[in-house]
Amino acid sequence: LRIREIVILRTTANMNCEYEWGVHVTVFADAAKLSAHQVAATRDLIIDVTLWPDVEINLLTAIDQLCQRGSMQQGVLEEFQENWTKEQQLEIFALCGTYHTISFVANNSALPNEIFGAPFPR
Repeated sequence: LRIREIVILRTTANMNCEYEWGVHVTVFADAAKLSAHQVAATRDLIIDVTLWPDVEINLLTAIDQLCQRGSMQQGVLEEFQENWTKEQQLEIFALCGTYHTISFVANNSALPNEIFGAPFPR
């Protein structure tokens, strides 16, 4: 749950999809044991290494690079491959891709935020 939500929050943050980001923050952040600082940090361009364990720093970096470049730089990829099984890697790729699509739809449909959804940190 935690890893899934980190991937979703970072992907939707990268895609500037406040609608989906806010729904996931409200519904899943507590269950995923994400602190308020970590949730807010999913929107930060620079990863605060004091908030995350090393494996999650690599995950956030990997998601950023996938969103921005479609691939990971060699060192990031090597660490990613060490941290996750092939099956987990494929699940992370699929989740990131799925939430790209969801973000495209929500953003281009100009969906208003859900009343219960968290807004992006200002």
